[in-house]
Amino acid sequence: MSTVPEIESADKQDTVHNAVPVLDTAELAQKGDVAAMTFEDRATAFHLAHAADPGIPALSLRWWRFFGIALVIWMAGGDNGFDNAVMSSVNSMTQFQTYFGIKAASGTSLVFGIYNVGSVAGFFPVIMLSDRIGRRWVMFIGAGLLMVGAFLTGFATNFGMFLGGRFLTAFGCNITGAGAKIYLTEIAPPATRGRWCGMIQTFYYTGSILATGIAIPLGKIATPWAWRIPILIQVAPAFITFAFVFFLPDSPRWLYARGEKEKAIAILADLHSLNRDVNSPLIQLEVAEIDESIGLDAQSNFWDFSSIFGTAATRYRFMMACLIAIPGQLCGNGLTSYFLPTLLAQAGLTNTNTQRVLNFVNSIVSFIGALIGVWLTDSNIAGRRSVLIFAILSCTVIMLLCGGLLANVQSSSNPARANAGMAFLYLFGFGYSVGFTPLQGLYPGECATFEGRAKQVALFSWVATAVNLVNTFGLPSAFAAISWKNLHYVFDSKNPRKTSIEISKIARKRALAESDADLE
Repeated sequence: MSTVPEIESADKQDTVHNAVPVLDTAELAQKGDVAAMTFEDRATAFHLAHAADPGIPALSLRWWRFFGIALVIWMAGGDNGFDNAVMSSVNSMTQFQTYFGIKAASGTSLVFGIYNVGSVAGFFPVIMLSDRIGRRWVMFIGAGLLMVGAFLTGFATNFGMFLGGRFLTAFGCNITGAGAKIYLTEIAPPATRGRWCGMIQTFYYTGSILATGIAIPLGKIATPWAWRIPILIQVAPAFITFAFVFFLPDSPRWLYARGEKEKAIAILADLHSLNRDVNSPLIQLEVAEIDESIGLDAQSNFWDFSSIFGTAATRYRFMMACLIAIPGQLCGNGLTSYFLPTLLAQAGLTNTNTQRVLNFVNSIVSFIGALIGVWLTDSNIAGRRSVLIFAILSCTVIMLLCGGLLANVQSSSNPARANAGMAFLYLFGFGYSVGFTPLQGLYPGECATFEGRAKQVALFSWVATAVNLVNTFGLPSAFAAISWKNLHYVFDSKNPRKTSIEISKIARKRALAESDADLE
């Protein structure tokens, strides 16, 4: 077993609470091998260590310094949210549709679909580079590629150039986002990790609010700059990460794995300890756990996934991550993010300016829900699992209510019913954001082993993106060819299952034909 710096005895420790039995914490942390400690031992050791060293005081100068570090990392989530929201708004602009000669439904399929393709491709650089060159370099490279892609998209003169820019934007955004989740998981204080890491995905809505907000006035401009400007502004969050990431401390876990143990421990003490004490029981417990968990040889080959699938325990860890990824993409959020303008149009709200305003309001409501979820993840009120269960149940119930209220309704003939349906759409975004939003930024990295963290976070993003293809390629066909009225036809037929399959085939053929026609 690798040794860790010896913990000083209680009489040599400068602790905040002298009555706390610090020596007991030290004895628990040094109890042979950390791997041999029971769960109760580890939990007890952590609570005693945190009581002895509560960490950086909130709102102190050092706390604001850490907030600045986190803010640079959160920009990765802001860029992702900005992209999805701005493309939803841009796709509803007649200026955009006219410039490229596309229709809203088929255009959405291609515009968002190519983004998912780029996101899937970003999986490979993350697993190859994160453990080799470090988390900061991964974020730097990803942010640079994202900016190049945004410039190509914003200044595109043809649809092929536009799609190429979208691919590169997604490629860079996925790399940056995965690197950000890994990095923040490894530098955040254990007691508040849920809140710091949950804010990565919560910043999705800061980007979303910015994108939908600026699209409202710009949508009234009768030139291509109506859609070019919002896309080009996407460069701003990525530039913050690109410009400042190397001013941040490196991941202590990554440094420790590379043999730079003293530097790693000093960073942990600087970021987590009240007095920057490397002998603090809290720091010693963290170091002991890092020392126990790191397997240097497991990081040597990027194609080796035994750290994820090698044992029943690691497979279970990955399964838990997938339980966030898959429902998080298929519970209906695709409707309220990518296709909200189309959904509003089917509910009778056909004015594109009104659609963009409602899209903006939806982003604000969702952001409020995400902030509440971030607070709950580390509170004694709920915790991770309870928050997730709430999100799943609320999404299920509210989507059923939305379906009933907005089915076969026009706002002009039944405004009360349409307004009620819209209210429940906002509640859906709120409920989704309380649970899924913070946990998607936290859970994949938190439940992974160190040696498998980079691969698991990257694979989590890959699974989420692959599942999201159902939203980006399936929903446009459904909107274009089925709509609400055909549901009655399906369920009134002799064989609803067979009828639904036949309608789906027709929808795909029509969507493909429209896409080919738009590109001619």
